[in-house]
Amino acid sequence: MASRRAVLAALISAPVAATVRERQIDVTSFVEDGSSHPHSRQLQLALDASARNHVCAYIPANCTILMERGRSVTMPSGSSLVGAGASSIITSDGAPGPRGCLIRNDWLTGSRNIKLCNFALDRGQPGVEHGILFNGIDGLTVERLISTGRSKSMSGVLAVSSVLTASGRERRLLSRNVRVTNCSLDDCGNFGVQLGLVDGASISGNRFARAFREVIGVEPEACDRARNITIAANEIGADPNLPDGSQTGLIIVTTTSGAAAIENVVVDGNVLRFAPSEPGRRSPGIGIYGTAGVDVRRNTIIGAPGPGIQLGNRFSSRFACGATPHMIHGIVSGATIRRNLIRNCNQGGLSGAAGAAISIHGFGQLIVDSNRIRGSRHTADVGRAP
Repeated sequence: MASRRAVLAALISAPVAATVRERQIDVTSFVEDGSSHPHSRQLQLALDASARNHVCAYIPANCTILMERGRSVTMPSGSSLVGAGASSIITSDGAPGPRGCLIRNDWLTGSRNIKLCNFALDRGQPGVEHGILFNGIDGLTVERLISTGRSKSMSGVLAVSSVLTASGRERRLLSRNVRVTNCSLDDCGNFGVQLGLVDGASISGNRFARAFREVIGVEPEACDRARNITIAANEIGADPNLPDGSQTGLIIVTTTSGAAAIENVVVDGNVLRFAPSEPGRRSPGIGIYGTAGVDVRRNTIIGAPGPGIQLGNRFSSRFACGATPHMIHGIVSGATIRRNLIRNCNQGGLSGAAGAAISIHGFGQLIVDSNRIRGSRHTADVGRAP
């Protein structure tokens, strides 16, 4: 009878392996004798076999994969990672790793056609800053992902072609065809889903709990361009116990430099709920800064400390955890704000245009039409700064 080592060797080298059944490779089949559960090395072997054999790497129920010594796994083109739900878990031993992420692709060359589906990603261990960082991905599907983190941490879940995926040797590469749907992403202290140099993305039907700031962000850097992005039917619940951060909003569309550009971004049918917070907070529900070509429609925003929707501004405030000041500025032009429901906004008691339900600063051509505003402490339905 062949030894276990021989079976594993055959699995790695053969195009059709013995443990590939129903188009799946069980990650636990790579576990060496004597180990209690898979580690990052075994997961990497399974992902490589997934890409090579055109099948998915499968995390069975009641299986925990431990990413030891701060390691992350690199998903090759054509790989898929699928679990059996909340009991299929990827976590870390807490050691610091590169960029503090658990899953990534090759940031230098990019990749194509990657899928993540139906497992739990635990970002709650020390040393884990972010969950998933991809650069230059053409065809990314993330669905039914469950992710939790540490309370009051600045962790994020998924970033695509953003400033986080390019420094040193790397540069930001264009990503296309990104889809994130039906996920449950909690404890988003820094971001939930962050999109930079991206052409074509749909972020829809996701639930975010205990969120802090920029839960969904379209944020191209330098000369980058973000376009053809839809943010729709997501539910976001803000954590009142977290610090106010840069106060930019739960959904944010912004260019951080004059050379970056945003085109055809639709923010449609999202529900944003704020719990009661301390006086003096000024976070808006949706923030649109220094950009053009954004359609904000049919969203429901409840209990925002500041305006329900903020268009343009210039302010400086500090991130939590003692980080450096963050500037948001610019003129908003070509935006459409219509058929949104804003309830009980301006809980922070701001004055003037800053306390309006829809607050406009530094505007160009805008359409603000058919919005419903109820029960707020706002200073005006629509306020324009001089």
